[in-house]
Amino acid sequence: PKGHVIAVRITGENPDEGFKPTSGDIHELTFRSTPNVWGYFSVGPRGGLHEYADSQFGHIFARGGSREEARKAMVLGLKEISIRGDIRTPVEYVIHLLETEDYRKNRIHTGWLDGLIANRIATSKPEIMVAVLCGVLYKAHQNCAASLE
Repeated sequence: PKGHVIAVRITGENPDEGFKPTSGDIHELTFRSTPNVWGYFSVGPRGGLHEYADSQFGHIFARGGSREEARKAMVLGLKEISIRGDIRTPVEYVIHLLETEDYRKNRIHTGWLDGLIANRIATSKPEIMVAVLCGVLYKAHQNCAASLE
């Protein structure tokens, strides 16, 4: 076989609290597979994760000709996932891990991850106003482009 594959478990866990499992409803889950990124999700018929069930409810796979290509594909795939609901997921945390220099240079081991967790490495989301501004600019660009056609 040629190439590389990276797999990521999608769980209902809170990375800011030592990956403590979370439970609750999932109101919306959006993921679009591509030729290099695919996955599956297992969510109950009413869209929830039971507090006594395994916290994993999805799996994403990314492939590439090299490890770096697979890593980049995974980062893009994870950035495209939208999970809205009462649960927390470690998606942003995993994106952060995949973008660290240690991961890029393959200087990782189970102790590396344990160290990050012990040091409470937290991820940050963009400020709401920045996200709103980006949305407004995107819509304005679309409207301008459409009026020029």
